[in-house]
Amino acid sequence: MTAAAQQERPAVPEGAADAPLWRAVDSGDVTELASVLPAPDAALREVLPALASWRERARRRARIDSWRYAAAWHSVSVPPAAAASGDWLVVAADRRATEDATEAAVLEVLGQWASRVVRVPADPDRRVLAERLREAAAGLEPVGVLSLSLGPEPDAPGALALIQAHDDAGLTAPLWLLTSGAVTTSDSDPLTAPAAARIWGTGRVAALEHPGTWGGLIDLPGDAAPDRGLLRTWLPRALTLTGEDQLAVRRAGLLACRLTHAPVRDTAVTPWQPSGTVLITGADHPTAAPLARRLVREGARRLLLVVPPQADPAAATVLATEVTSLGAEAEVEPCDLGDRAAVARLLDGTPPAAPLDSVFHVAELLEEGPLATFPAERFQQVLEAKAGTAQVLHEATLDRGLSAFVLFSSFSATLGGGVGLGAFAAANAHLDALAAHRRSLGLPATSVGWGGWANEGSTDAEREFERSRRERLAQRGLPALDPDLALDALLECVSLPEGALVVVDVDWERYLPRLTAARPNALFDALPQARALVAGPERAPGAGVAASAATRLPDLAGLAPEQRRDLLLAAVRAECAAVLGHPSGDAVAAERAFLELGMDSLTTLELRNRLGAATGLRLAPDVVLRGRTPEGLAALLADEVTGPGGGAETPSSPPTLYGSMLRAAVDRGRVPQFVELLADTADFRSSFRTPEPDVLPEPVELVRGTGEGPGIFCFPTVLASSGPVQYARLAAALPGEHSVTAFALPGYQDDGMRLPADLGALVEAAATAVRDRSAGAPAVLLGYSSGGLLAQAVAERLEDWGVHPAALVLIDSQVLGDGLLDRLGAELMAGMTARLGGAATRLDDVRLTAMGRYLRLLADYTPGAVKAPTLLGVAGSPVPGWTPEHRWQASWPRPHERVDLSGDHFSVMEDHAEPTASAVATWLGHVLSEGER
Repeated sequence: MTAAAQQERPAVPEGAADAPLWRAVDSGDVTELASVLPAPDAALREVLPALASWRERARRRARIDSWRYAAAWHSVSVPPAAAASGDWLVVAADRRATEDATEAAVLEVLGQWASRVVRVPADPDRRVLAERLREAAAGLEPVGVLSLSLGPEPDAPGALALIQAHDDAGLTAPLWLLTSGAVTTSDSDPLTAPAAARIWGTGRVAALEHPGTWGGLIDLPGDAAPDRGLLRTWLPRALTLTGEDQLAVRRAGLLACRLTHAPVRDTAVTPWQPSGTVLITGADHPTAAPLARRLVREGARRLLLVVPPQADPAAATVLATEVTSLGAEAEVEPCDLGDRAAVARLLDGTPPAAPLDSVFHVAELLEEGPLATFPAERFQQVLEAKAGTAQVLHEATLDRGLSAFVLFSSFSATLGGGVGLGAFAAANAHLDALAAHRRSLGLPATSVGWGGWANEGSTDAEREFERSRRERLAQRGLPALDPDLALDALLECVSLPEGALVVVDVDWERYLPRLTAARPNALFDALPQARALVAGPERAPGAGVAASAATRLPDLAGLAPEQRRDLLLAAVRAECAAVLGHPSGDAVAAERAFLELGMDSLTTLELRNRLGAATGLRLAPDVVLRGRTPEGLAALLADEVTGPGGGAETPSSPPTLYGSMLRAAVDRGRVPQFVELLADTADFRSSFRTPEPDVLPEPVELVRGTGEGPGIFCFPTVLASSGPVQYARLAAALPGEHSVTAFALPGYQDDGMRLPADLGALVEAAATAVRDRSAGAPAVLLGYSSGGLLAQAVAERLEDWGVHPAALVLIDSQVLGDGLLDRLGAELMAGMTARLGGAATRLDDVRLTAMGRYLRLLADYTPGAVKAPTLLGVAGSPVPGWTPEHRWQASWPRPHERVDLSGDHFSVMEDHAEPTASAVATWLGHVLSEGER
């Protein structure tokens, strides 16, 4: 055994007297063992392998036990009675028939307790709901906003709309989400509404993303007939209890959720073994391969490998071949798991000789993004891909006599995980609740909330992607799980009585500060590792574990200007280092742009929240990107401290005439006319016709590569959201040998910056910038959407000059002629604005008029032929009728290669940026190696 391998092994608790013995066993040296265990050599040679085997099993057991956690419920101390409260806004469904009994009871209790209760009809449209909240709050001083998400099928996307509308309306009163039957607090407390758990998953992430305005989650018993006395006693106390934001009202009183270790207590547990047919969903997922191999080793003789109908079955087919070589049968079946009839046909096809024995639900859709900008339709897609299909499988197998029903969940459902995981956490929380619900029905079920697995990848690009992913997980304090040990843990979990467990390797010193920097979290109060990290005096019960990284700064207003600025700059650098995983703020250059430092939309949100907690300011969503650099952000924060309004939140953008018209143009189907209006208005702005020095904004170096590969130059889209930040996530996922630079287009930053008078002037300026910055070295030009048109035009100009790009990459690009805006303008603008609610880019008249000019310039552009190898990456359609054929018109020269990308036109650069980068890197590696030959 190598020294490195021994270092990686977890320690087994042992006394000092035992240490020499186990060192000798680890060495494998009989002579050393004899020095501490006198016995004949022959006897030691016989016993040494047994001792070494026991030692290895003990190590594995210790490591797996250290990964296993569970949610537990503890009674909390509460005041004798809750004092009378102020005004409350209560968001509830606008029912035409009789109200839900629990809802009516809650409203009655609130009416008796609060000063005033104003009922606000719920609405799935965030704009409509935000306006209703503003109107309801007028003339009041609400102390809280309460959402009644009651009944067996509450509306999780409706909770998303409320979280967004609460933010849009500018309310500071904390937001509480109320459910019934969404959690189980003990074996005698059945979970009756698994779908309601989606709201808990969403809320746990909302607490991370909106720490200053979040109230919490409260679950009521799932009884058909509510106990008004119970509600009257405990609900007001729950709404006024400080330091707790995950509560359950039960007959035993008020209970709070805690994360606890869950080691295996009973070594006599009968291990589960597969038989008959084992169904694995998501067979194209990287996790499915090691799972299938282990199940065959455990005795499975037939595997049914299910893939989505639209997925490439190649990976599952390779897996089926491997399973067959191991001596088991395997069948690959495409099936829409959301289609009950299709699932019934799939199960009915199971042969009588090998009836369905167990289900392993691995399928998922991981889409990341802040809740403030997450589109409702994508939120629903994430829910349906994982939770909706699990519900269908549950219903379809009720009478199948299964021995195991195993759901691959995520730790984010219980811990919140981190910013950007709201939809994913919601889907996985449903899985955990479904397992608990099945157990209450006497059915087998196990849901495991996994941390990330250390997948290897089968190609060079996949291996590089996985290496990068493991580094990011470790940086966040979540080392990737060894798949072999994870599968040991899985088989144990299936044999245990608990329905839902969490299996994640946590480096608490790294992870906890990130999770609690902006808001204390009592969820971790029961963990010794978490409590040990808390500095200072003993906390009161329920105060919540708080990280020291975002320590509250002293009174900044009373400091001298220079001292204030220095203190804020030090805080910005320290918090930026914490977000990016650096050891200290010294690693963060004060003058470098945040994008260049590696920040993206999620990390800027995390930094904003940490700085808000440290300064006590309520900061606008775009404050980090407006600051641009740590120095600039410190200056903005200093202005917020001393400027008008003190710590009040400043608007994220100035008043805008055209911004208010954009939504009307989308709603009325008049986007082409609106774009013409913007273009006409842009004619009154100054413009340039020749590429004068500095006519382009300074490009941003997103990644500084090793210099072994050609530099990649990215061109942003021309929509109002244009900017280098569009490429931050893609750049971070590209191989490290490439430097990645993103251009900004002139005219979007301020109205004093000139716009190009024609396309030729812009292309000339951009081509000159690429030539000068590449300094004769090979360059790759890359453009997304309309940015692809600019990349294409620049490639044409460079080749006219005799400068030949190494490659041209076009990500879901298409020409803008042929009535594109007439057909799809409303969807494009709606997709753009949906992502601006909490984003770093401001939507103002300057940006909108610039967009009008650029769309007019590109409307008549017809791409020409280029010699550079060209890749066209095609994403799925975000709107009905938008097919891949729309992407590549007959007038556009055919690319050298076309590849299908994950996600749709909008998510391909966001949630699916990593697979997009992997596809680009794979193609570039092939093309560049050919060029060298």
